[in-house]
This record gives sequence, structure tokens and C-alpha cells, in this order.
Amino acid sequence: MPPITDDQTSDLGPSPDSLLSREDWKRRIEEARKRAALARRDWQLNAPLRMLAPDPPEKIATQRVLSDDTLQPGDIVSTDKGLFLFRGRSGADGQTAVFVPIARR
Repeated sequence: MPPITDDQTSDLGPSPDSLLSREDWKRRIEEARKRAALARRDWQLNAPLRMLAPDPPEKIATQRVLSDDTLQPGDIVSTDKGLFLFRGRSGADGQTAVFVPIARR
């Protein structure tokens, strides 16, 4: 890229910001600081909305046991919804697990 000559800089003219008075410049800085403070406060107030709550351990354990491919027909599993008896696998792909709830006594 060729260097900029004096003739080219004079064509650009002064920046509009270079014509600001000191008081206007300070006012613009203060307004920017206030906007930044408001943005920080808004970010902090809305932090809980941005965070996804992790699944509770009971739900994770239930999902894991219901998708366990080592289960044998007759196995009993404990879930967050109670006890279930594993009957086997069904479906066209043979991957759908069949569970029957065990009634409380």
C-alpha cells in the first residue's frame, strides 16, 4: 500500500470528532460510561436467564438405566418414577425397550 501524501490528507478534511469542544468530549465520555454501566447491570440481572440448569442426578440416572443395552428380560430397574420390570426389546429395529411398572404393595 503506498504511503499517504499531504495532498491526500488534505482531501479527507478534519475528523468531526476533532472539532468537539473539551466539554462536549467529556460529556460524550460520561454518556458512554453510563451506557456501559447500564449494560453491565442488565447483563448481571439477566444472568439467571442465560444459565441452563443442569439435569438433576435422578433424571440423569433414569435416562442412563432406561437406555442400558445390557439389561436382560426380568431385570428390575429403579427410576425417578419408581421401580420397573424390563420385559425385553421390541420394535422393527429391536431397540425399543419395554418396561412394566411394578405396583407398590
